[in-house]
Amino acid sequence: MLRKFNFYYLILAALVDLTAVTLGLIFAYFLRAEGTDLYYWPIVTYWRLVAYSLPVWLIIFANQGLYNLRTLPSGWNAFSRALIGLFSGWGLAIVGLYLWKSPEAQAFPRLIILYGLLFSSLFLGVGRLALTVILRVCYLCGLGVCNLALLSKNGASLINELSHSRTNGLRLVGIIRSDHLNQLKKLHSETPLAQILVADPDLGEKKLLEMIDWCENHQISFGLVPSIFSVRSTNVDAGTLGGVPVMYFLRSPLETWGRVYKRALDLLLCAPAIILLSPIYLLFLILVPLSSRGSAIYRQPRVGQDGSLFFVHKFRSMYLEDERKTKHDWSGDESTDSRITPLGHFMRRTYIDELPQLWDIFLGKMSLVGPRPEQPKYVEKFSHEIPEYLRRHYVKTGLTGWAQVNGLRGDTSISERIKYDLYYIENWSIWFDLRIIFATLLMFGRQLLSGGKKPSL
Repeated sequence: MLRKFNFYYLILAALVDLTAVTLGLIFAYFLRAEGTDLYYWPIVTYWRLVAYSLPVWLIIFANQGLYNLRTLPSGWNAFSRALIGLFSGWGLAIVGLYLWKSPEAQAFPRLIILYGLLFSSLFLGVGRLALTVILRVCYLCGLGVCNLALLSKNGASLINELSHSRTNGLRLVGIIRSDHLNQLKKLHSETPLAQILVADPDLGEKKLLEMIDWCENHQISFGLVPSIFSVRSTNVDAGTLGGVPVMYFLRSPLETWGRVYKRALDLLLCAPAIILLSPIYLLFLILVPLSSRGSAIYRQPRVGQDGSLFFVHKFRSMYLEDERKTKHDWSGDESTDSRITPLGHFMRRTYIDELPQLWDIFLGKMSLVGPRPEQPKYVEKFSHEIPEYLRRHYVKTGLTGWAQVNGLRGDTSISERIKYDLYYIENWSIWFDLRIIFATLLMFGRQLLSGGKKPSL
């Protein structure tokens, strides 16, 4: 039953992807043609080109792992892979047109490529969102859910996630802590298993191989939560030292060309944002001094990449210290915080107070995405309380981050924030940054619509 569900879902996913590409190509043609046939490219000829290209698109999407039953991607993972496939396909189409030395290729409208890329991306995003919703609804209804056995001595957070989440397609039917293979056989005879997940770092290779063989013989998927060494070894550079091969462990993918790509993304998004938001900058540069005594911009020392000190900038949302003396640094409820000006409440609720940090990003002091910068006194405090705290300074601090979009903002657990920050650092990618930026925009939109209180980022 599970295999049938996965098979039908893959067929549906392939149809949705191909439909998105087809609709993108059709919209591009009619938008460019403006109701007439294009020279050298009448609608019949164009339709033929679209039909011939669909198998190529399907192969490209499949090459991105979108239809892999064992590691079926979903959500943002699936969407990012689909976009990579989409851009690869359009790149291949452009190369093909360039190499195709014919009047038709020379006369192919370049606007169709531009419109096609935009519309196919839009339709692909909508289609992948619909697939994610359909898959989660099916999981909630019990369709396509596979029985999972977990081999773990503790792993409380993993057990809690598997036990309470109903949208991951997994049903935890047993936790095995000893006598693993025999217990697996007994559990499988009572409740047929579709997958086992090993999260016990103390299991030896011999036992693991025995379980892998048993799973293969019974057509059960085998998953292994990697040890610390395994996770670390995903970011390595190979070299030699005195003729001896050496593996150099990287702190983050950002130590290599990733740093260049991330900086390029910051400039690409930040520069247009500053230009578009310049009227808002001008407005609040006038309103803030009028609302209370003091300058419009507030600057505060923060600790950035590699422990360097820099000044973060915000629109001032509080009264000057000589006007309001307080003994607290944070307030759990900003609506009752007497330090905040009336205009400051509005700016914080709408995140307008954070906008000057776009200049910090443009100047290279910060990044759009990264761990939030802390004040030096808190860095000193937390570095003694939390052993891995200083690792968050391996990368540039950010305007938003993985911890923030997961609800860890303001007066929340520092140790929990560190977990999310370190996960981001070790698993960084351009797509991960775009995912966090998009999630931040959605969070901002919900904040405006709800009119809720905003905890400090």
